Amino acid sequence: MTRIFYKLLSILITPHSYKSSKSDRVRTDHRLLRYPTLDRVINTAARGAIPVYKTTPITALIKEAGLPSGIVALEHAKLRFVLRLKTIDNQHLLVSRLKLVIRERGCGAGTARGPLTRIQQLGLLIPETQRPKLLCPHFSTGCRTDPTEGLTKEEAAQAFKEWWQQLPPEDYTIFSDGSEQTIDRKRCVGYGYAIYRNGTQIASGFKQI
Repeated sequence: MTRIFYKLLSILITPHSYKSSKSDRVRTDHRLLRYPTLDRVINTAARGAIPVYKTTPITALIKEAGLPSGIVALEHAKLRFVLRLKTIDNQHLLVSRLKLVIRERGCGAGTARGPLTRIQQLGLLIPETQRPKLLCPHFSTGCRTDPTEGLTKEEAAQAFKEWWQQLPPEDYTIFSDGSEQTIDRKRCVGYGYAIYRNGTQIASGFKQI
């Protein structure tokens, strides 16, 4: 099973080989037909994981084992790689390889050429999105001073909302609080938190200590 696992990993590690959605042709990398090879590896792993007869249909075998077919596994690996290409920071080396070549001569000068490399083809599968920025951790100015500055609760809340709306969209704001109470003569301490980015809550949680 260890050899099967490493063989499966070596096939899925490079998502450049996949079945085209426009035709039944199987694209190959270095003339290695990975689609049938991957199917054989998955089928062998499924037969080793669950007790079945040799005559068990492959469709039923894959369904009972909870494993994807070869083409589904390759498609999933390809989409994972494309998602990574779209979510890495602008300073990553792969970002420059995604840019299309601009024509410098001829009637089409100034326009972008079609994808010339396989990585450019993968980059066109999903739309562009906002890339993360690599920023050093920092503390806001005046974060260690009294935030209310002697204002009333309502005035301080309004001032905080105005300050919060002026934060850059790449900044994260974390609100946390804790409490302690006695239940059945036992001290219970808990905490909760909420994480916001660009005014939208992206995570929250609570737990008892």
